[in-house]
Amino acid sequence: MKKLLILLLFPLMMFAQDSTLIGDVDCSGEVNSQDASLILQFVTNVIDELPCEANMTGLTPEELQEMIDMMESQLNINNLSVNNMFELECVDMGISPLCGALGLDPSATLEPSDGFNYDMGNSDNLVGNYILEPHWRKFKITGIGDYLEENGQLMFRCKYVYSNTPGGPTYPDYQYINPEIIDGEVYFYFYQTLVTNTSDCVSQDNIALSIPIEHAFNVYWFTGNSNSSFWSTYSEFEIYYQSNGSYKNTGIFFTWN
Repeated sequence: MKKLLILLLFPLMMFAQDSTLIGDVDCSGEVNSQDASLILQFVTNVIDELPCEANMTGLTPEELQEMIDMMESQLNINNLSVNNMFELECVDMGISPLCGALGLDPSATLEPSDGFNYDMGNSDNLVGNYILEPHWRKFKITGIGDYLEENGQLMFRCKYVYSNTPGGPTYPDYQYINPEIIDGEVYFYFYQTLVTNTSDCVSQDNIALSIPIEHAFNVYWFTGNSNSSFWSTYSEFEIYYQSNGSYKNTGIFFTWN
């Protein structure tokens, strides 16, 4: 199970233990939103270490739970303050080029089926020499270019399910993408993969022939053979963007089916 996410974008509490300032993970002498951003990336495995990692220790379970509660409260406040500056648009889609099809079925559309759900799949089955659902989609966030900090990331608050994890879905889970920037516009990609003992045309390596994986999020993967199989899926996405050392809500919600 991933490291416990303990804080995000809220006025951090300070805990003193001897001369150590608990939560001051960047060694600045104070606890602020920059520490929140670093800890968030650390506990979700985006970065492997912190400048003052020892300052993470010393919190009691009760204090950790209080910080989690504060995190959720801050996210709710962010939701209330969001305006309609940003819009999500799917601008391209496609399939793995090595699946032996004539291409994506002409009936596939860039638009979400109900304004919220985007059709995607990882099937390599052919229907009339076409694949019915796209293996990948390219999205554009209109209006965010002036607000995303230089080299800033997109954060996706979402639901995560892994086949071998007992107890049901993890929510919230946090994933990060370094977006693709073209002429000041911000793009990212979603894709799915399928690898079995009989087919690997929808593998990540093959998908990478069509899209830049470094700007992409694998929202569903399946691997298996006649003896066992494993899969994971991410869904119900809420997008945040990095600005001034913290993550801010775009107000964009969507998923795939």
